[in-house]
Amino acid sequence: MRARDDWADVGKGLAIVGVVLFHGISLAQETPFASPWAAIGQGLFLFIMPVFFLMSGVYGARRLELQWWQFTQTRIWPIAYLFVAWSLVYGMLYWVTDGTFGASLLDSFRLQSTLWFLFALALYWAIAWVMQRLSVPPIVQVAGSALLALPFAVWFPFSAVGLGHSPHFLVWFLTGCCYGTALLSWKRTASWGWVAGSIAAVVLLVGVTRLVPRSGNYVYAMLAVPAVALVLIAARWISATRWMGSAFSTIGRASLVIYLLHPLVQSAISVVINRFGHASSALAAGLPVIDVVIAVPLGLFVARHMSGAPLLFKAPRLGRVRY
Repeated sequence: MRARDDWADVGKGLAIVGVVLFHGISLAQETPFASPWAAIGQGLFLFIMPVFFLMSGVYGARRLELQWWQFTQTRIWPIAYLFVAWSLVYGMLYWVTDGTFGASLLDSFRLQSTLWFLFALALYWAIAWVMQRLSVPPIVQVAGSALLALPFAVWFPFSAVGLGHSPHFLVWFLTGCCYGTALLSWKRTASWGWVAGSIAAVVLLVGVTRLVPRSGNYVYAMLAVPAVALVLIAARWISATRWMGSAFSTIGRASLVIYLLHPLVQSAISVVINRFGHASSALAAGLPVIDVVIAVPLGLFVARHMSGAPLLFKAPRLGRVRY
């Protein structure tokens, strides 16, 4: 069994803050600072979801040894349940508020809402279990998923959301499942040499786009590798500090609740700014940060005091699990 440490939770904490900020950028799209925020969003998108899926694979791979029913009970069912349950929650809010909050059931089931992440994770677990049973070599799993990811990462329209992202991020999940032990060993020794190498890779790849402009989409897809490496190293250093490590570790453990609630906070801010402010004002340029400042503490509060709410944040058991 791979012992969990603060590094994983700190990494998830960094990622969920990035997710909230990334989605909150839409609040500033009518401001004079829309272009800088868009650039920040492109940088965030390189690592926010890869880190989540990578960590899920690293610390859940041991469950792949379970029989199908046990595996379904412990991995697929809890995630699939939350996808359906919160699709209903979003759908009810969407109906009650006339489209102001949440998302329609059709959008959620077409993977057009932020809930696509849950659908993808449940699907990834099923794929990984089948790969394990077929004894597919790790290198084949990762290389095959990378080849599958490339066209979706390069050509599929971003507006497709989960339809494009689900094939796109499978490679990170399978990398965590197949090479989690090696990754844990690497993170204990990765230091400034890896930082320098990752930054050099970023500079080199960006330079390629200057020489060959048409390579931009391909380069952007590959930039995720050094970006994730830098975030994982940062998570290791942060986890070694007392107050920052504790803060981001706490946020990481509440990341699922924050993920589920943050679109509602974003919608509430949008309502307030449209009613009492002006969406194109310079002040509105800070709304993505305000979104983080509100959504993260709210998620922490709910995770601490309300995460046991029946059927809302935890799936009911499908029977007694034995393994």
